[in-house]
Amino acid sequence: MLLFITVLTICIISRSEADFFIPCVPALQKYFDLSSFAVQLSLSLNFIGYCMGGVVAGFLGDKFNYRITIISSLAIFAGATLLCASTSNYGFVLFARFIQGLSIAGPTILSYVILIETSKFQDQLTRLGFINGSITLIMTMVPTIGSYLGLYANWRFNFLAVFCLSLVALTLGYLSLESNNRITGKISIFLPFKEYFMLIKSRKLLIFTGALCFIIAPYWVFISMSPIYYVNDMGVPLIEYMWYKNILAIIFGVISLMNGILVNKFGYKNSFFFSIMMCFISIICQFVIVLMGIDEPRIITAAMAILTVGTAFLINFLYANALTTIKDHMGKVSVVIHSVRLIFTSISLSVVSKMYDGNFFVIGTTLIAMMLTGLLITSYLYFRGNLKGISV
Repeated sequence: MLLFITVLTICIISRSEADFFIPCVPALQKYFDLSSFAVQLSLSLNFIGYCMGGVVAGFLGDKFNYRITIISSLAIFAGATLLCASTSNYGFVLFARFIQGLSIAGPTILSYVILIETSKFQDQLTRLGFINGSITLIMTMVPTIGSYLGLYANWRFNFLAVFCLSLVALTLGYLSLESNNRITGKISIFLPFKEYFMLIKSRKLLIFTGALCFIIAPYWVFISMSPIYYVNDMGVPLIEYMWYKNILAIIFGVISLMNGILVNKFGYKNSFFFSIMMCFISIICQFVIVLMGIDEPRIITAAMAILTVGTAFLINFLYANALTTIKDHMGKVSVVIHSVRLIFTSISLSVVSKMYDGNFFVIGTTLIAMMLTGLLITSYLYFRGNLKGISV
């Protein structure tokens, strides 16, 4: 239980770090007298640091020790966050934001690996569901908390809130994580590149990564584009839009939390096919919406809610399978999946935002194409017998 709470706390920090930071951006811009580019640079550097940190931490965790990698990274993250809260030099803020991203990537990626490594497959699915469900539900509240901190307190309090969370995670990690020395073979400066290249050549891992990318990206593309579509182009009041957004998050969170219960009651195969069926129903609904040019927020949200029900189980199930595709390399496997997914989602969002013309057509057709591709790849994995717990 303590390990679960540790992983949950680390993941909350990773996901909420930006949500605590973004509400204080206007105050930060005013305090340091920054241009829009300068203040947005703090977000970009954080993301770049995260991508770099994941690659390094994945190798160090697999090759040396998960415990040392996670605890030392959390300590560095706490120091960088405290620097953000205390400095009066914006150059130090940029440096600290980069270090924040660099250091939090490892604990986030490796904590999932530890959950997988220390449990049987059925428990893996239950744990992943609990983690993802809990994070999703908690994240519906974090932007509000961050906004109130930025509105009624100094912008430094947003960083101090994250700093306190990092101290909690550091303490929990010290108490719950077990040491596991993994040094095997000769270590050289080129070894990380060699091992990551070996993973990238794994056909099975690439297929699992592709399935996860095409199934996860539609949700995030919709969530990212929906404020523009709902509020600016359909005239939905902001408070009403937040309800639509939170409904989807709550559905995903609740279904994820129930993953273990669903498997125990209905079995892997029935749960899997129910998820596939819900995804196809949502695709049909979105096709009708696109074909008829429907611009009704309730109908569109209902179609996305059906999709969310389908993907909430499917994502956890595929991820639990994907992490174990290559033995003794789970840390680096997690990095590959996570990095490719982030890049794919970013590119997809850029393309959709560029083509977007004020209605659901571009969003809807993109979601349909990606989901059909994701389900096709998942079906291939199923018929090849690559999904644990399910036989053809």
